[in-house]
Amino acid sequence: AERRAKPKTYATLHFLPTATLILEVQDKYSRSHHSDESALSYLQKLAKINMLLLDDLGKEKLTEDAKRAVYWLINEREMWERPTIITSNFSLEQIDARAEAALSSRIVGMCRGCIFEFKGEDRRFSK
Repeated sequence: AERRAKPKTYATLHFLPTATLILEVQDKYSRSHHSDESALSYLQKLAKINMLLLDDLGKEKLTEDAKRAVYWLINEREMWERPTIITSNFSLEQIDARAEAALSSRIVGMCRGCIFEFKGEDRRFSK
C-alpha cells in the first residue's frame, strides 16, 4: 500500500480591524442588544484564536470600555503567548497618549525584536 504524507496544518490568520472589535464589544455592552453572547465571551473567543491580526490600532477614539476591552484582549494573548500581529499608523508613544501606557507595555511585552516601522506615502492618496 502506498503511504501518503499527512497534510500539514497551518495556522489560520484571523484578520480583525480594531474598529470592528470595538463596535462588536460596544454592541454587546448595549442594553438594547438581545444577544446570547456577552462582550466577555466574545473577547474570550478572540483571545483563543491561534493567530490574530489586529488592524489599525489607535485610529479610533477609545472610550473607557473600549480601552478595557482592547487591553484585556492584548493582555490575554500576551499571557498565553498567542501569535498576534498589530498594525497601526501610530508609534507606541502615540498609542500611550491615545489609550494608556499599560497597553503599549503589553504590546512591547509580546514582541521579541518584532516592531517594524514602515514609512511612505498613503497609497490611497497616490491614485
